[in-house]
Amino acid sequence: MVYIFFQFVYLERNNYYYENHTIKTEDGYILLTVRIPYGKNASSNMAIGPPVLFMHCILCTFYDFLNAGPERAIGFEILEQGYDVWLLNIRGNTYSRKHVTLDPDLNPSGFWNFRKL
Repeated sequence: MVYIFFQFVYLERNNYYYENHTIKTEDGYILLTVRIPYGKNASSNMAIGPPVLFMHCILCTFYDFLNAGPERAIGFEILEQGYDVWLLNIRGNTYSRKHVTLDPDLNPSGFWNFRKL
């Protein structure tokens, strides 16, 4: 998927180190979380600052905290202040369409039923 690929190429092209982590919820949804532990002028052998978790609203993704670019986006601004930035994707968005047993395309009524929370 080109859209997904572009988000990570953007980080790499701008010299930001990032990590992808997955979180499995109690009800089986698999969520992609992106961690950017330090700014582009820092290195991995420097102390990492306190963590900050960004959680987007419905119909958005982690990238909404970065898409204004390194000079204007809040995700980059917090990162360059020395924080350990974590960007969580909610279930069902472009980056979190996985489940241990359900497929959103083959079983949409089961996958999109969040009432069992």
